[in-house]
Amino acid sequence: MRYTILLIRNLEDLRKTGVWCLEVNEFGEGEFDSSELGVHGWLLRAFKPLILPLIASSDPSIVERSTLTQYLSPQHYYVCTLTAVDDELQPKHLDTKERGWMPPLVRVGSDFLAELDRSTRCFAPSDVQLCYDQPEDTLIKLLRRVIIKDHDGQHVDCFYRKFEYRHHQVLARKQLDVLKKVIQAQIPPPPGTYICRLHGVVMEADRFVGMLFIWIDNKGVLSEARAAKSSPKLRQRWTTQISRSLDTLHSNGIIWRVASAERVLIDKDDNA
Repeated sequence: MRYTILLIRNLEDLRKTGVWCLEVNEFGEGEFDSSELGVHGWLLRAFKPLILPLIASSDPSIVERSTLTQYLSPQHYYVCTLTAVDDELQPKHLDTKERGWMPPLVRVGSDFLAELDRSTRCFAPSDVQLCYDQPEDTLIKLLRRVIIKDHDGQHVDCFYRKFEYRHHQVLARKQLDVLKKVIQAQIPPPPGTYICRLHGVVMEADRFVGMLFIWIDNKGVLSEARAAKSSPKLRQRWTTQISRSLDTLHSNGIIWRVASAERVLIDKDDNA
C-alpha cells in the first residue's frame, strides 16, 4: 500500500486568486516515475474525482493577474490522502490543517547576495507573473513558465525552477556559482553553444525562492525513444552540438552539476 499526502492549495479562494499548485510528500514502499511530471500526472488522474467538483465554479482567467506571491503563500488549501485497498485507489479529504509544507526558501549571507547582484538580476515574487498555455492548465499543472519585465519594460518569458527542500545554503551556492561562471565567462550564444542561461533569481528578503532561465521553446528531452526514432544525421548533429557545448564549458572551468541525456532539451529547431 502507498500513502501520499497531496496538498491542493487555494481551492476555497480560487475565484479571487486563480492560483493552484500541487505539493507532494511521499511515504511508504514503492516508487513513482522518476520525473516530477510523471508523479503529478499520476496524482492528477487519481484525485480527479475530488478535484473536478471543487473547480466547477472557478474562473481560470483570473490567473492572468496572479504572481508568484500568491503561488507561494496561499490563504486556503485542502489536504487530501490517497490510499490503495485491493488495487483500488481511494482519494479523500482530510479534516486537518497540518499540511507539513513550507515555501522552498534558502537563506544566504549578505556577502553572497552582493556578489550575486553583480552577476545577475534579483526579482521579488510579486515581479513574477504566472503563465500557462491554456487557462484550465492553471488548475492543476506544475508551474514552469513565467513572465517578468526586463530593464526596458519588455516582457521576457522564463522557465521557473524552485529551490528544492533538500537544497540548503551550501548546495544552493554551488549551483548558483556554476551559473554565475557561465555569465562571467561570456559563453557564446547559439550556434556556438546551446545551454540554459540564467536570467535572474527570485528572492524574498535574504532568502532564495527560485531561479529564472531564459525560456526555450522545445520538443522535449533527448530520451531513448526520441533518439531511436531520429535519423542518423540528426543524432550526429546532436552529438556534435552537445560535445561543443560541453567542451566550451569545461575549457572555462565550468562543470555542470548533473549531466545526462534526460537533461538535454531538443528545441523547436531540433538543436540539442
